[in-house]
Amino acid sequence: MAVSVLPSQGDCHRFLERQRDTRPHGHALVTQPAAVRALEDLKEAHNAFSSIGVDVGALHWWSYKGIMPIAVQLPTGKSSRAERRFQTDRSSLLFGKNVQGVEDGPRNSWLWTGDGEYSTDLVIAADGVLQPITNEKETISQLAQGARLAPWLEPGTKHGVLGSDRFVFSRFVNNGILGVLFNDVDHAGSGPVDGNWNTPVDVDALRTRFSDFKVTTRAFLDHVQHAEKWQMATGPELDTWWSASGRVVLLGDAAHAMLPHAARGLSEGIEDAISLSHMLRWATKSGVDRVDTPAVTDAWVNLPKPRVDIFMK
Repeated sequence: MAVSVLPSQGDCHRFLERQRDTRPHGHALVTQPAAVRALEDLKEAHNAFSSIGVDVGALHWWSYKGIMPIAVQLPTGKSSRAERRFQTDRSSLLFGKNVQGVEDGPRNSWLWTGDGEYSTDLVIAADGVLQPITNEKETISQLAQGARLAPWLEPGTKHGVLGSDRFVFSRFVNNGILGVLFNDVDHAGSGPVDGNWNTPVDVDALRTRFSDFKVTTRAFLDHVQHAEKWQMATGPELDTWWSASGRVVLLGDAAHAMLPHAARGLSEGIEDAISLSHMLRWATKSGVDRVDTPAVTDAWVNLPKPRVDIFMK
C-alpha cells in the first residue's frame, strides 16, 4: 500500500522489501467501503491492484447441507483495471533487504540492512509486499469437468457456504487460481506471537473437520494436496505507533495486526497509508522551509489510532 500511496504525493521514497520478488500469495483482497472511498481519492490507485484484480461476479450463499443457493448478491459495477508498476521517477522498491537496525534521531533517522545504510526524514514500518503461492496440481478446467465441483467453478461467481461454527468462501483470484478459505472458528487456541504467519496444515484432518458439509465442499477437499493455516496469536496492544523523535512510525499490520474479520486488517492499512500521505503533502505545501515531520506524525497517529483501537478490542 505504501509503495502505491506515497510516491503519488511527491518527494523521493525508497522501499525495502525482505522478499526477493513480488510473487502473489493467491488470497483475495477484501476492503471496507471507507477504504474503497479512500482509494478513489488516490491518484492512479487502481494501478497498484490491477494485476491481482479479478471480476468474480455475484456472491452465492449456500447452507452447508443445502443443494441450492439460499441467496445471491445483486451485481455491482466493474472496477477499472490498469498496468501495475513498482518503479516511478520518485520511488524505488528494493528486494531482498532485511532491516537489521533503526536509529531514531532528532533531525534524521537511519536504518541498516545487511549491505547498506539509509538516512531519511521518516522511517515507516509496514507489512511485507507479497508472498509465494502454492503451485496447483490440477487446472480449473480439469476440475470443472466433475459434476460435484461444477457449482463452484461457474465463471463469474463466488460462493460462501455457512455452517454453525465453520464456513467456506471460494472465489477466483489472479492467474486463474481458485482461492478457497476454510474457516474453523474454534479449532484451537492462539499460537505464539513470534510464530510463522503461514504453516502447513494436515489435509486429512481438514477433510474430517468439514466432512458434514455438502458434497461440493467435500469434493473440493478430495483434490487438495497442500493447504496452509494462518497464524492466530494474541499479543500486547501498542501504546503508540510513534517513536520518541516522531521520525519512525508504524502503519498497517506492523501497527495493528488483527484477525481477518470484516476486512478490517487491509482496510485499516489502506486508510493509514493514505491519511499519512495526505498529511505529509499538506505540510509540504504549507510554505515552510523544512517540514516539521514529528509534528505531522504526531497528528497523524492521533487521527486513526483511537478508531483502530475500537476495532481491535
